[in-house]
Amino acid sequence: WWYGSRLVLRPLARLAEAASHLGETQLSARTGLPHSEDEIGRLAAAFDAMAERREAHVNRIAADLIEIRQTGLKARKLSQAIEQSPVSVVITDTAGVIEYVNPKFTASSGYSAEEAIGKTPVILKSGLTPNHVYKDLGETVLAGKPWRGELLNRKKNGELFWEDTRVSPLSDDA
Repeated sequence: WWYGSRLVLRPLARLAEAASHLGETQLSARTGLPHSEDEIGRLAAAFDAMAERREAHVNRIAADLIEIRQTGLKARKLSQAIEQSPVSVVITDTAGVIEYVNPKFTASSGYSAEEAIGKTPVILKSGLTPNHVYKDLGETVLAGKPWRGELLNRKKNGELFWEDTRVSPLSDDA
């Protein structure tokens, strides 16, 4: 009995204890048993290997969460900068449909975000800016380059206003 207890029951108790600690999120829990060729030694080796993989996986997830949190803070800061910008910001999709306008745009144009989103910047067109200006704007942006110029635009209430305009295409891997 004593010999069997020493060879089987104590190692099984250590395995159970290590499993319990690992289940309680003690990521460093290991059996501490020798990895021998008998059944208990192989079981201890498999358990320890599983615990190491779990610890590495949890550590990768923790690192990813830190990176996601930092990216979120950076995105929030950039969003606040655009929201509080003293210049109009309009973001369109590749077809020129407005996806976003900042508060300065709504203040200067008279269009609410709800009224502008889904439309194109043509809503601001006064008809008094020469067509070659728009042609140059379109060709420059389609070539992937930023454009700068002045446009005579029309507010929602019909009032005309000059706008020093910069249009920058955004690109990504796609």
